[in-house]
Amino acid sequence: MMLLLAKYKLYFIIGGLLTAAVLGAGWYVKHLNSQLENARERAVKSEYAYEVTAESLRLYGEEIVKRNVEIEDLHSIFKGANYDADKAMEIFRGDRLQKLLNDNPAAIIKRANAATTRVFDDITEVSRGDLTRGGETELAAP
Repeated sequence: MMLLLAKYKLYFIIGGLLTAAVLGAGWYVKHLNSQLENARERAVKSEYAYEVTAESLRLYGEEIVKRNVEIEDLHSIFKGANYDADKAMEIFRGDRLQKLLNDNPAAIIKRANAATTRVFDDITEVSRGDLTRGGETELAAP
């Protein structure tokens, strides 16, 4: 009888250990699945952040290209303005203005008087507050 009780005790202990091992393994599998799900969620968030960053970098690159084109356009405009300024300054260098005045004094005097009149008219309009016409600020065209 004692041997039978010892035998059942042994079965009970072994059964308890097996049950504990199975339950522990089940809990561990659940724990691993939970960690795997968390890792998947973090991976999805990381992929989304990568895509957003890549798109932002692409747009930033396009913006840089646009700005470079604008800079090139402004540079060509600046070069043109410098060329025009150099041409205008040639008139005042040396005797060219004096030669032009000697060749056709009426044309120079007529243009100078017209420009002076336009400047005085513009100053008069500004002082009266008539500078705005149609919602835009305008000065008399040369």
